[in-house]
Amino acid sequence: MMNKDEARRITVIEQTLEGKFTNQQAADLLQLSVRQIKRLKAKARKAGISAIFHGNRNRKPHNAVSEQIEKRIIDLAEGELEGYNFLHMQEVLAEEHDLDISYSSLSRLLKKHGIKSPKGKRRRKKHRPREAKAYKGELVQLDASKYDWFSDGSYAHLHAAIDDATNQVLGLYFTKEETFEAYAELVLQINREHGLPHAFYADGRSIFFYDSRVKKKLSLEEELAGIKEKKPQFARACQALGIKLIQAHTPQAKGLVERLWGSLQDRLPKDFFRLGIHNMEDANKYLSGYILEWNRIHSHTPQKKGSFFSPKLSEKILHTHFAKHQYRILSSGYTFSFEGQK
Repeated sequence: MMNKDEARRITVIEQTLEGKFTNQQAADLLQLSVRQIKRLKAKARKAGISAIFHGNRNRKPHNAVSEQIEKRIIDLAEGELEGYNFLHMQEVLAEEHDLDISYSSLSRLLKKHGIKSPKGKRRRKKHRPREAKAYKGELVQLDASKYDWFSDGSYAHLHAAIDDATNQVLGLYFTKEETFEAYAELVLQINREHGLPHAFYADGRSIFFYDSRVKKKLSLEEELAGIKEKKPQFARACQALGIKLIQAHTPQAKGLVERLWGSLQDRLPKDFFRLGIHNMEDANKYLSGYILEWNRIHSHTPQKKGSFFSPKLSEKILHTHFAKHQYRILSSGYTFSFEGQK
């Protein structure tokens, strides 16, 4: 049996041999070079018209997936990994089942068996994005996502820190609500591996910024008296450590971490269910290893060499800065009141 292209090739070469087409006309019809047409004519004269078929026709490619491996992949795709997008499935097959298969080969195999990716590729909207920073540690995006991470109808907040220049996830941490303490934990995670970044990029939540429209402005007398402007605990700690805190005014401005949520919300609940992880404590233990594997696959080198991360600080110093600080005035008897007590 021949396909349409093969039948067309035979017809054109036969008619060229009969003198109905010139070599140039045959080349134009088959979209080949004149040199290739001459070779095909020589093959046909020597071994018959069927000799012009490709030498690998009807041969199984050397890198083709065996029937045994194909069945194993399909069984996993219809069972344990049902509902996984193709890229996520490819990573799990390699990491946990020792099945190395390219994304394109896996995609063709699954589609052949009628399995579609639940997360198809979408055409990106055209807009002018903010350019990524050039140096590692120059800017770190912070955010939290409320989601049903354990597929049980409850919710939790996953806090994340991701480097703007490399797409490298620097920290992940679960708590019930979005809290100052959770973001402080991210800073500790970042410092353990890299040091402290040059700047954080976060939205306008009160954990990071007070609303400039309603916060009390200091009078000139207060400034002269040395009274400091009140800041959120996280902003105060960053200022003391020399870390800039920059506000992102739209979700699109911190698109890197927003895209991270799209991936993690699709992947983590499936991984937690498969691995039997059903609570935040176990999830936080799992995340340290998950970050390493994620970065191995999804991070990239920065535009420029060098790093904006400052040297690592002792955790004792960081615990002091990220403790909650309160200002009180000493009385003449050197006492102060706090939460209704002297």
